[in-house]
Amino acid sequence: MLRRKDCTGCVSEEFKDCIGKGRNKFLSDLELHIAETYVLVNCKEVEPYLKQFEDSLKEANPNIHEDQIVEARDEGFSRWLKHQVSMDRVENQMIREISC
Repeated sequence: MLRRKDCTGCVSEEFKDCIGKGRNKFLSDLELHIAETYVLVNCKEVEPYLKQFEDSLKEANPNIHEDQIVEARDEGFSRWLKHQVSMDRVENQMIREISC
């Protein structure tokens, strides 16, 4: 059970009052990707990397629309961040660990 005092860092406010009996669920690859992306884009520590990712999209595609940026973020940001970690371009240990 998640308690308020346990919620720090990247945990979104909406999860801070989770109560009840937990259950195990195996996530599909798509569900896992969606959950992983959600956590990353809602983590303050990841914001500089998200901006870097979005800036690189804008640089490569100057006429890109915001909805296309969101779609590209949802599809590829977590993979891009993992690559940044593997290339040793991320110093923050917490980000390195959650991007494994």
